[in-house]
Amino acid sequence: MVHGSVAPEGDPACERCGSGTVEAEVAVTLWLGAELKVVEGVPARVCENCQARHFDDAVEAKLASLMASGAHERGAVRQMLVPVFAYADIKDFSAPPRPRNENG
Repeated sequence: MVHGSVAPEGDPACERCGSGTVEAEVAVTLWLGAELKVVEGVPARVCENCQARHFDDAVEAKLASLMASGAHERGAVRQMLVPVFAYADIKDFSAPPRPRNENG
């Protein structure tokens, strides 16, 4: 069943829900073993309803080439620090954190 608006004629429809898509640049995360790589500015069509991202064959081939190369840091435009959370340790973050005193 298709939810949301149907894609206008001539515009590619979302492969997941059939709604309209818009051109956008997105960030793609890639895992190479235990290393996380991020590619920014990737051209995609993004569903207006379910937010699914769709890539054309040329984009997918370029990302596959990066993965096959090992995505070495020498081509990176910048580095970022990424926090890692253990699911079992996640608390309710809806409440603001309480201030700590000097003793911890």
